[in-house]
Amino acid sequence: ETIARLNDQLENDQQRLAVLAENKRNLDTLLAKLALAAPSAHIKRTPFSEATNSLAMPVNGKPSNRFGAKRNTDIRWQGWLIPAPQGEPVSAIFDGHIIFSDWLRGQGLIIVIDHGEGWLSLYAQNHSLLRGEGEFVRQGDIIAKVGASGGSERTGLYFEMRQKGKPIDPADWIQRSARQR
Repeated sequence: ETIARLNDQLENDQQRLAVLAENKRNLDTLLAKLALAAPSAHIKRTPFSEATNSLAMPVNGKPSNRFGAKRNTDIRWQGWLIPAPQGEPVSAIFDGHIIFSDWLRGQGLIIVIDHGEGWLSLYAQNHSLLRGEGEFVRQGDIIAKVGASGGSERTGLYFEMRQKGKPIDPADWIQRSARQR
């Protein structure tokens, strides 16, 4: 009986790992397509590439994981999970154009903003999306409300930054004082 239970648990864990891997592939594919399709427009007087360690957190809270750390599997975190109450406002970290605002399997309700120069920011697991594809947003504009969509067990924002499709550690861009809240 114990061996049968362990076999069942192993099978469930393997299925969850397969789903996580597929969700990661889907997100990577979408972001690669968006990065290629996004106009490389200059969005703000100060280029995004000069905003190192000066951006505010997209939501009040402290990341519950480290970028690049393993997620209890062989899959690594490509961004931050920031626990926050449902309905908490989510803000754009920098000026840009929304290039995706919709549901994505494994990520839930998601917004992707193009900041120019190949820089994208991604805001996932939202309860509701307040801005749509094609809209221009300013740094600090509220774009969504925190939720637990996409199969998450807890409410919070999943946040990623990408440069030409490559995941980038948000710690190099978000103000250190903002991450301590």
